[in-house]
Amino acid sequence: MEREIEKVIELVDSLIKSKELRKAEEICLTKLATLSHSAEFLFKLAQLYSLQNKILLAIETYLQGLAIAPSNLKALIELGILYRQNNKLTDAIETFLRVIEIDSKNLPALNELGITYRENNQQSKAIETFLRVIEIDSKNLPALNELGITYRQNNQQSKAIETFLKALEINPNSGYILSNLATAYRDMGSFEKAKSVLQTALQVNPNNLAAISNLASVYRDLGNIKLAAELLTEALQLDPNNISILSNLSAVYKDLGDLDNAENLLLKSIELLLQTNNKHQIARAYSGLAAILINKGEYLKATELLERSLIIYEEMGINESGKFNSLANLATLFFNIGDFDSAIKYIKIAEEGAMKFLGVDHPNTKNITRLYKNIKLNTQF
Repeated sequence: MEREIEKVIELVDSLIKSKELRKAEEICLTKLATLSHSAEFLFKLAQLYSLQNKILLAIETYLQGLAIAPSNLKALIELGILYRQNNKLTDAIETFLRVIEIDSKNLPALNELGITYRENNQQSKAIETFLRVIEIDSKNLPALNELGITYRQNNQQSKAIETFLKALEINPNSGYILSNLATAYRDMGSFEKAKSVLQTALQVNPNNLAAISNLASVYRDLGNIKLAAELLTEALQLDPNNISILSNLSAVYKDLGDLDNAENLLLKSIELLLQTNNKHQIARAYSGLAAILINKGEYLKATELLERSLIIYEEMGINESGKFNSLANLATLFFNIGDFDSAIKYIKIAEEGAMKFLGVDHPNTKNITRLYKNIKLNTQF
């Protein structure tokens, strides 16, 4: 019987590889009709539901399988990831901790736990967890990369850069680590260093879309909008549904004054983001679209989007650049409609938050401070 089950599982895996998901699902359901207590088929069926973005059904099926085989570590980790993707962060943390109770040195579970702590705004626990992985395996690239990202989001740019450089000693050609290092340099305002790192990443892989997107952002920072537009337009041909490329190209069109194209690109990006349940990025996209609508004079729609954006940040408890950009956009909106008291109120909150959580030298803080000075200058009668 066990060998028969193995053969069917192998067949299902081959169908998954060839993307024949419905056929694979039918086989699992047929087998479960006669082997209802087979944890193997339940876990495989849950995997298939997940691949088809049937997240709630996948979670339910994993739980059915774990009722039969509660110590299956692979299934527990996959369930934890699904919980996190569905924004059930407490459930995800508890699930990863179950794995670690069984196997205290399970590195995949520890890495996933660290990521979940970070998304749950438990930065110190996230850092502690990634350091625990590195203590077990000093060359664990996922942990080094995620630790660097956590330091960067926690406005510890020097530590982030140090961590990414350590990771690059292990794998000098890692495109995603090079891109993250460049982002940390960019956060510090070191645009030339960021550009150099991203050019290195593109020498390794000319089709590295993350590096192309980041390089275009650096060119925008340096004032070369035309080159940024060319890079992103070429990249979009490689992947028309790349959310990062769509968002960045939208920002470039906004810089160029082409607000209709900017709006259409960002609407497409938001449509794709809503399928991922990535609330952090959705909040940023809402704010970006609001900025475009403010420029078009569509203040009511812009207000609704900024309110949505700030509600998401409040729910997630995140203090990052996107939140302060939303507040700055709200200040701009009030300034444009002549409500100067509200404009001063929100730009002041934005600047204070940016200085506290991003630092005085962060590019977004500098932009918000410039906007604050401009609003104050133009409201003194």
